[in-house]
Amino acid sequence: MLKNYFYPIILSILFSSTAFAEAPSKASIQQLMQLLDAQAQYQQELQYSEQSYQEMMQQIIESQQQHLDEEKQKQFQQFTADMLEVLMKESQWEQIEPETIRIWQDIYTQDEINSMIHYYQTPLGQSILKKMPLASEKSNAVMQQKLDQFMPIFIEKLKQLSTP
Repeated sequence: MLKNYFYPIILSILFSSTAFAEAPSKASIQQLMQLLDAQAQYQQELQYSEQSYQEMMQQIIESQQQHLDEEKQKQFQQFTADMLEVLMKESQWEQIEPETIRIWQDIYTQDEINSMIHYYQTPLGQSILKKMPLASEKSNAVMQQKLDQFMPIFIEKLKQLSTP
């Protein structure tokens, strides 16, 4: 019984078009990334993340002022600044782009990349691309609201940890 299904499944996998699909070239992915303005989009998201991180750390510092002496507060602020610097340095586009290309090569076929390039070159595709930053901005605002709602709970839990 199982044998009746096994061979047709194996044959369909072996002869499916995606099984032998061509991996996309680095050049075609870079062309798509250029159309998507991926570097600028990434930089915008990175700036948003940096701002969110700084705001969150500032709220934590302010919430812990009464539990930390001035020296500990300065140490925490320095730690926060150092971690942010490392994060920003390690998150630059030059480090992210090659990894992103490899991921896209693993996920997409050359035909899919070509289709996306073709689509984003059309007037409709260009219209959608122009709206993406606004969509990201609005999504980030929603996430920031969620974080703002979460922070008092987080700070209260942190206070509970630091009180004897």
